[in-house]
Amino acid sequence: MLTNNYLNKNRSSLLKTKLEKIISYEPEDIINNLDKLKSLKSYDFKEINDENNIIFGEKIMNLFENYFLIYFNRIEKLNTKAKQELFPKYFQNVEQKNYILFDLSLKLFKQTISFLDKISYENNEKSNACKLYSIVFVKLYLYKVIGFTKNDFSEINNYKEMFKVINDITNKNFKYVIYIYILKLYYYYLDNNLELLKYLFDMKLYNIFDTQFYSLFDDDNTIITNYYLFPLEKEKYKNYIYYLKEFENIKRDKFADEGKTKQFIINLLNRKNLDTFIIISINKIFFELYSNYDKNKNENYNKFFLIARTIITDYNQNNEELLYKL
Repeated sequence: MLTNNYLNKNRSSLLKTKLEKIISYEPEDIINNLDKLKSLKSYDFKEINDENNIIFGEKIMNLFENYFLIYFNRIEKLNTKAKQELFPKYFQNVEQKNYILFDLSLKLFKQTISFLDKISYENNEKSNACKLYSIVFVKLYLYKVIGFTKNDFSEINNYKEMFKVINDITNKNFKYVIYIYILKLYYYYLDNNLELLKYLFDMKLYNIFDTQFYSLFDDDNTIITNYYLFPLEKEKYKNYIYYLKEFENIKRDKFADEGKTKQFIINLLNRKNLDTFIIISINKIFFELYSNYDKNKNENYNKFFLIARTIITDYNQNNEELLYKL
């Protein structure tokens, strides 16, 4: 175990060194990073492009996040010429700290959003490094935007260009993921106050988001508790809808039939749809319980999770296809 940890640490350090030679956190050159990552063909970067290597992927995302944090910190320290060329709005309003999110930063946001939109239609195993890079920047950028607007909702009006980039996303499911992530961030910043979030949505976001998004609302408008995640790829979305219907059927019976519940979970694991299982659990269980506690529902869901925990524990120990005889 110690040997494996040591090797993983060394691999991470080695990869960090190699990445630093390829990509830049300097504002003058950061726009070229995505193209540099797209050109990676070396075996040295196989780990990054392996979507199944979750732990290693998280380490790479942490590296990218550090680069972006350095990038944002460097903006204020740019010389006058660079600041004027790359961040003209910030150059003219240096007292407005949120202006570092315009100009070049907005261009980076558009670049990474466009890339994620494009690959959401494809299954290109060689694009995972670029995908991780883009996801990290989009999340950090939105985090900063919401941080600057959380205390004054009128500030949202300053980000019309950003919302246009989001509304121009062609993959509807991906667009909804971004909307929901924005709501999630506000929800966090508003101390999980759902009523205040609804007020914000009605007053500011309602006229900004795509009108088709509203069809996701249930009767009491608690969208954040019912649609927290979406699978992006078309086939994965089809699987999600298929298994969601199966889940609703066993849920309707209050998970009374243990055999059906087991088979549902095993089917997901055997067909490598663990991500679908997680999305359904989050969308349909965790946030339903979180927003509206009901003792009977809680007991029913406990049945589901006790069964799931047993199966997943066995699955992890065996590390192979489950062979339950139900």
